[in-house]
Amino acid sequence: MSPELINTIGTIVGVLVAALGAFLFAFWIAMGIWTFNDIRSRTRDWLVITLAVALVLIFPLIGLILYMMIRPKATLAEVYDRALEEEALLRELEETMTCHQ
Repeated sequence: MSPELINTIGTIVGVLVAALGAFLFAFWIAMGIWTFNDIRSRTRDWLVITLAVALVLIFPLIGLILYMMIRPKATLAEVYDRALEEEALLRELEETMTCHQ
C-alpha cells in the first residue's frame, strides 16, 4: 500500500470518528435537555429535577431508561385539569342535590 492511500484512509477514519463523537455528544446533551424539560413539566421540586437530570447525564442510556420508569405519570397541567374537572363535577352535584330538596 502506498503512503498516500494509508494517509487518506487515516484521514477518513479520523473524520468518521470525530463525526461519531460529535453526534454522541450532541445526543448526550439532548437527553439532558429533554429530561430537564420533561421533569419540569411534572414537578416543581428542584431537588427531584436536579437528581433526574444528573441521573441521565451520569448514566446516559441506563439513566434515561431508569428515569422513564420512575418519573411521575401525569404532568402538572394534567393534574390541574383533573382537579378542575373534579371541582366542577362536585359543584354540579351540589347544585343538583340542592335543587331537588
